[in-house]
This record gives sequence, C-alpha cells and structure tokens, in this order.
Amino acid sequence: MIESKVDTKPIGVIEALSAGYRMLNRAWAVWVIPFGLDVLFWLGPQLTPWEALRRLYEQLDPEMRRLMANNMGLEAIDWSQPPPGPNLLTLLSLGPGAPSTLASAFGFLPAPDMWDRPVVSLASAWGLVGLMLLLLVLGAPVAALYLSLAARAVAAHTSANEMPFLSRWGWTTGQLVLLMVVLVVVAGAAVVGLSLGMVVGLLLNPALGAVIVGMGTLVLTWLLLSAWVLFYFTPVSIALDRQNAWEALVRSAKLVTRNLGSSLGLILLSLLIAEGFALVWRRFFFAWPGVLLSLLGNAYLTSGLTLAAFIFYHDRWPRLAQASVPSKPASHREQEEQP
Repeated sequence: MIESKVDTKPIGVIEALSAGYRMLNRAWAVWVIPFGLDVLFWLGPQLTPWEALRRLYEQLDPEMRRLMANNMGLEAIDWSQPPPGPNLLTLLSLGPGAPSTLASAFGFLPAPDMWDRPVVSLASAWGLVGLMLLLLVLGAPVAALYLSLAARAVAAHTSANEMPFLSRWGWTTGQLVLLMVVLVVVAGAAVVGLSLGMVVGLLLNPALGAVIVGMGTLVLTWLLLSAWVLFYFTPVSIALDRQNAWEALVRSAKLVTRNLGSSLGLILLSLLIAEGFALVWRRFFFAWPGVLLSLLGNAYLTSGLTLAAFIFYHDRWPRLAQASVPSKPASHREQEEQP
C-alpha cells in the first residue's frame, strides 16, 4: 500500500511513475478505456468537416478569400480532394481528463482500414459547430469513467477515501461538463477576438493582418500552455477527492506553484513519453496486427502516466494542505491537553 505521510520524504517524479505502472498491473480496467476509444476511432465512421469549411470559405468576399489565401496558406488546399483527417469523432477524447489516444494525438488514426468505413461530411457550418459541442459533452462521461477507474485503483491501494463507484463517476461527469462549458466559452471568446482582429488587420493592411494573427497566436499559445500546466491536476482532484471544479482548479494551481520543479518534471516527462512513443507506434501502422499492438501499447503507457499523476497528487497535496494550516502556540496545546 502506498501511503501519503507528511513526515516522510515527498514522492519523486521517477518514483511516482514507477508506482503508477505497478498499480496499473493490478488495475487493468483503466487502460481498457483508451484502447476502446482508439478502436472506435479506427473502425468507426469518419466524421469530416471539409464540406462545411469549403462552403463557408466560398461564401466569403472574394477579396477576403484572396487575402486569407495569401496570408494563411489556404491556396494550397484542394477543396475537391481535401487531405485526410481530422476525424471529428476524436473530440470524444479531447476534453478535460480524457484518456490520451493515438487518434487524438494525430487528429485521426492514420491506419489501414479494416473495412469500407462510412464517411459523413457535414455541409452546414452550424451543424458542424453543434456536432463538435455534442461530441465534447458526450466525451465527459467517458473521461469521468476513466478517471473514476483510476481513482478507485488509487483509493484501493492508498489511504485515499473510498466512495461508491457510481457516485464518484456521476460527480466527476458533472464537474467535467462544467469545466467543458467554461473552456468552450473562453475558447470561443478568444477565437472571436482573434478573428475580428485578423479581419480588421487584413482590411487595413495585409501585412498588419498577418502580424495580428502571428502575435495573437503566440499570446494564446503561451496562455494555453500556462493554463495546462497550472490546472494539470484539476481532473485528478475532482475524481480522487470529490472537489468541485473551482476548488479543484485552485488546488491544482497551488500544488503546481508550490512544487514547481517536481510538477513540471512530471508533466513534461509524461508529455515527452506519450508524444515520443506516439511517433514510435505510428511506424507499426502498416498492417492491422501492428495497429492493434500500437493501440494496446499506447493505452498501457498513457494509463500508467495517468495513475502516476494521481499518486503524485495524493502524496503532495496533504503535505501542502497541512503546511498551510497555522500551528497553535505551545501554551494553547498544553491547555487543550489538560483534562
């Protein structure tokens, strides 16, 4: 059993990773979720946005289309034969706390088809937006199931509080949906602001439009990366400690800022392992046995990283919480101990 004791040395990055994979060997149900999702993305229907994007592009003013084509590289797209991907179905694994799949890493699964999969091309821009939002919302219970299985495994082998599985799953689903709504609103506002700035810049001066797009993209990228690091442990806090979304965000930010070096080490090492092996797994996509092996390997690898994050949080947060509680003066403690 892995205990979190504030009077012992805090768990390290490598120790957390090792403990995560040891725990995964006894909690095989965790990696079934990312494996099942990748199988769905591989064998399921292909949902493509190209028709809706083509119609939206053609409805633009000719001058605006010319400026966008010259400054954004859109002239290289052959709308009659668009490139493969992305498969919108992968939005099921792109929400907060969602399992890391190979299809989400590439936008689609670049593997040989086992059968003639149906290709659904959406023609309406509003239909496209609605479907994307629906898939993100439907991904919340899937992510919650994955996190709940991980939290149950950690609670069974540590001193974490156990709770009924269905209760944990339902609570986590609701909080993830709330997080998703906030993310969609913030992302939508950012996209609208950047788009308006780009349009105004292109109308005034094409070079100015390109500068606005470039600077805006850099700022948004920096903000997204900062938020991703600060709130990395938010889904863990929701699933393991049954915290609401706001409290989980606060806990994650405190944990990362107070343990910046070790937190960054775990986050960056997990990212390096997952993304590096994704490129390795892709080399096995030449035939279906290799695809199946890659999906299994990725599911096991990324699930171990998830459990490592749970173990790291379970060890570090109680230490931080106890350190934040002001200690009582010795005279007060003596008075309390007297009968």
